[in-house]
Amino acid sequence: MIAVLTGDLVHSSKLSEQQLNQAQQLLQQQINRHSQSGGRGELYRGDAFQLALPDARHAIKAALLAVCTLRANGVALTLSVGIGGGPVAKRSATAQQQAYVLSGRGLELTSRGELTVHSGNSAANHSLQLNTAFLSFLLQNLTRKQAEVLYDWVNHDFCEHHLVAERLQTSRQNVSLHLRKLGGHLVESYCQTFAQWLTDLPSAQNGEPSAQDGEPSAQDGEKK
Repeated sequence: MIAVLTGDLVHSSKLSEQQLNQAQQLLQQQINRHSQSGGRGELYRGDAFQLALPDARHAIKAALLAVCTLRANGVALTLSVGIGGGPVAKRSATAQQQAYVLSGRGLELTSRGELTVHSGNSAANHSLQLNTAFLSFLLQNLTRKQAEVLYDWVNHDFCEHHLVAERLQTSRQNVSLHLRKLGGHLVESYCQTFAQWLTDLPSAQNGEPSAQDGEPSAQDGEKK
């Protein structure tokens, strides 16, 4: 299965030109890092992006890094993750694979600044929904410093705190305090829960949507 992340910047029209340019650069950096392992992504409409990953197991890490890198710079992101059959499309604008459709539709249903996860199996979606809502709430309340610390910790697979401290040139105690206050252990627990959820997800998902039924595509949203 592949994963598709579709997102847009919150209140992009209120960002300064410098803030918007910086946010675009940060998202492009995330796209570039995944392109090295078969991912494909693009920025569009000036304030939105889409990233497709050939391995759905990397979806939540990619989502966390995208949210945190922007949060650390004072910008919020609305993000929808679609999980489904592949392969990764060469052009996302015309992609009809399940993950693309789910991600695009999901963004239309995602409240501003929140994170949601969607598969073609309604029972599986329901089982993960509450956990994802808690994670989304946690991410929305990150301070810039907490987002910076969480980004490094997630990026290095929940490494020991002293290693984060060395990279960020701060104390281990400071890193541990930030992670404790933001609920870092809950983030790690969610990643483990998602991995198990993905393993249990039926390979033949029920209710697979079609991109030919007139529903909004991934690039139709106008949320700001």
